[in-house]
This record gives sequence, structure tokens and C-alpha cells, in this order.
Amino acid sequence: EDLLVVSNIQAKLDPSKMQVLPPSTEQDGKVTHICLIEDFYPNVIKVTWEDGTKSAEENAVQEEIWPTGDNQPSYSISSWLTVDKNSIKNYRCKYQHESKEGFVPIESS
Repeated sequence: EDLLVVSNIQAKLDPSKMQVLPPSTEQDGKVTHICLIEDFYPNVIKVTWEDGTKSAEENAVQEEIWPTGDNQPSYSISSWLTVDKNSIKNYRCKYQHESKEGFVPIESS
């Protein structure tokens, strides 16, 4: 009979392995912010952007999730947000995962 293999791998998401990279160099008056989340499991995650309290999703590109590739049950994802260079809004990258949810810390320069 077939045995159902149940993974006993714990869901994981490490806030120390998340970052919002500094904005890219300007192109056509716009800059791109990149939110990078690494080493999470399982591979179901939602990454969104907001400015203040409202969604900024129309300017965001969510990349596919990719496996880490070192035979560990681990995935990474990145999401881009392209905005006007002069925008003074406070953009935040938000994640929702089965193990936790919150905002990716933004490096203070």
C-alpha cells in the first residue's frame, strides 16, 4: 500500500535574511526598490508593497520563487517596486507566510 509521506520540516522564515536594497540608479526619472526574502519554507509566500497604509501594487513586479539549490528545503523570492525618483512616500515591503508576517526591515543609511 502507498504510504503517505508527511514532511516534518518546520515552516521557517528568518527576518534576518530579508532586506530592502537601496534604490537603484535613476532611469527615466524612476528608481527601483528591491525586496529580497531568502531561506523560507514552504514556498508559499505573499509579498506586497505599501506606501503608508495603502497598496502600491500597481508599480510592483513579483518575481518567481526559486529554490536555494543546496539540497535544503529552502526558497527565496524578490519583488521590485518602481516609483518616481522624487516620490517621498514611505514604501514598505510586506510579507505574509504561514510562519509569520510583517514588514521587511529597511536598512537605515
